[in-house]
Amino acid sequence: MRMRRRRRYWIHPIIANRDNRGQFWAMYENLCVFEDKFFNYTRMLIASFDELLCLVYIHLERQNTSYRRSISPTERLIITLR
Repeated sequence: MRMRRRRRYWIHPIIANRDNRGQFWAMYENLCVFEDKFFNYTRMLIASFDELLCLVYIHLERQNTSYRRSISPTERLIITLR
């Protein structure tokens, strides 16, 4: 008799609500208010970050699908810098 495989998730429940509980969404707006904390977090000035984001935005942008929402270019860049 064959053993059944466990169900695998397309998106694991822990990651599914990253918009509400993820580190990026919890901190990004607050970091933008305090430039010194933003610099400590990313090692970049906010103006430099915005300029870099403008340069690479089209390369980081992904398409949303009916299966899952894509990660925003801003979040992808913050993750890369962090």
